[in-house]
Amino acid sequence: MLTVITVVNYKVDCQQHFCADTFVKAPSQYLLNGANVANLPNYDERLMLRELISHTKTQKEVLVFGSERLLSINQGFFPYETFFNYSISNAVLQDYLAFIQLLNTHQQLPEKLILGIEPNLLNLNEQHTDWRSLEKEYQEMLQQLNIKSISQSSNYNTTFKWIHLFSPSYFIQNISNYKDTDYYATDQIFVQDPVKCTDGSLVLGEEQRSTNRSNLDHTLQQFIQYQLPQLKQSSQPNLSYRKCFKKLLSYLQKNDVEVIFYFPPYHHKVYQQIAENAQFKAIHDTEQYYKSVAIANGIEIIGSYNPTSLQLDHLDFYNHQQVTAAATKKVFRNTENPIKSAVAVEGFRK
Repeated sequence: MLTVITVVNYKVDCQQHFCADTFVKAPSQYLLNGANVANLPNYDERLMLRELISHTKTQKEVLVFGSERLLSINQGFFPYETFFNYSISNAVLQDYLAFIQLLNTHQQLPEKLILGIEPNLLNLNEQHTDWRSLEKEYQEMLQQLNIKSISQSSNYNTTFKWIHLFSPSYFIQNISNYKDTDYYATDQIFVQDPVKCTDGSLVLGEEQRSTNRSNLDHTLQQFIQYQLPQLKQSSQPNLSYRKCFKKLLSYLQKNDVEVIFYFPPYHHKVYQQIAENAQFKAIHDTEQYYKSVAIANGIEIIGSYNPTSLQLDHLDFYNHQQVTAAATKKVFRNTENPIKSAVAVEGFRK
């Protein structure tokens, strides 16, 4: 029985403990060859982006870095420029540093770079350690900026990784997820499954789109009660992160990269808590800090955490913080100084 458990855990490996590097190669080739990829299982997004950057032959004019909240920004926003969206789940400053290093190594720094600005981007947030997949590139970028590490040394225990090989609970998890691991290439974007598009953007699956909308009030309540207090804690100032961020901005500007800050909006009920509740003042203050950095460096700002200022309504949101692509179009158009190339956009995805 132990042999069966070991083989299944290694071969299926739904959490990508053993084959993360090799798994991303095939779907990356689909994207590079012009096909969307649907129903991708749990995978290391950062390793896929490394694979894509390493094998992309032409420099893109506009790139997006950010969290999953920016994944609705797509090529349709920039019909006259080449584009790619490098946003990932739980993006942190270390990811931005690693991506810049990767792009620079492959001579792919863009003309314009849209940076997603989250409240906890420049603050100590060690519970998110996914960025360590690109720790080598992160460290190389720190050297270029002449900065000592802003993070604790990697504490990933390789023994813990291999425990999964013999774990009965991981075996059950792999069996449960086995039928859900078949991804496929498609030229469509609105199908039953989530679709990773050739421009890096993501379109939610049919069930996610409908279920999220029907359960919106419930997810809002859960976020406000449990996750918003955590966001407040992770939005406390961290001076070393802020110093590093300013050096990164200077590095980009010296390399003729036009940087644009994008503030992804929160749902009205979430932002109401931020605006009216004193315990969440740190989130509001953080937004003001980013805006002061933008003004000092001549950086354009798109969006706001405040949905009302962007003329968004309740149905523009899939959940507490993710908006539809059509709503993202509103964000670009209803910002005082939107990117010129996105003012008269045609062909937005609904």
